Amino acid sequence: MLHHALGIIPNGLFDTQIAAAMTGYGDQVGYAHLVKTICDVELSKAYTRTPWCRRPLSEQEILYAFDDVKYLNAIHDRLVQELADKDRTLWHAEDCASLLSAEWTDIDSAGVEKVAKACSGLSRQAQSVAHALALWREEAAKRRDRPREWLLATQAIVALAETRPTTLAGLSKTPEVESGTVKHRGDEILKVIADGERNAGDFVPRLPTSCVAKRDDIRALAAGRRDLRLLTGWRYEFAGAVLEKMAIEGS
Repeated sequence: MLHHALGIIPNGLFDTQIAAAMTGYGDQVGYAHLVKTICDVELSKAYTRTPWCRRPLSEQEILYAFDDVKYLNAIHDRLVQELADKDRTLWHAEDCASLLSAEWTDIDSAGVEKVAKACSGLSRQAQSVAHALALWREEAAKRRDRPREWLLATQAIVALAETRPTTLAGLSKTPEVESGTVKHRGDEILKVIADGERNAGDFVPRLPTSCVAKRDDIRALAAGRRDLRLLTGWRYEFAGAVLEKMAIEGS
């Protein structure tokens, strides 16, 4: 939000979820769990479905929202100490720095990349359509100043890439596409789908990562094994050589 609205990136970002994972609280730990564990406070869930765009907010809603930041200082201080105790302060600093990289702040490519990953196992034609829809969604979101997922959800793009409807009736039969979207942007979407199909011959599809190497192969490589398919033939040229170098340098 800061980057989008003001063109700035915050310095000294401290990600509590990353810190919690590195200090033994578990993977993908949420704020409420940290508040309970570290501060011994049970956060209310009474307003989780409140429409926060509505104004004015009630006093109770404001207090509920305040709780979302009220305990951050205490959590931060505890995690900083635990990172230091475990000699993992630099680990955390590196991961937080990566969140502020140019790649992460490239808003124009983030939504397109998300779609590409979701459709990596689909056919060339389907991936071409998905890519076209993702680009259209980015431009439409900018013009209307709306979140991209409000215009067309990623799961809807995946469904449309697979079915590729050619009429409004066919588009309306796609469960993931809302009726309002069909009414107001249906013709646009159908044109984009047609363009994506027409350009499929020139589209370079994404190669599924599982086609290059399974997770077990990556783990085995990091553990020191070299009798792996990843280190032979085209796989070695495509990714194996780079991964092997990283494994050696990290050992």
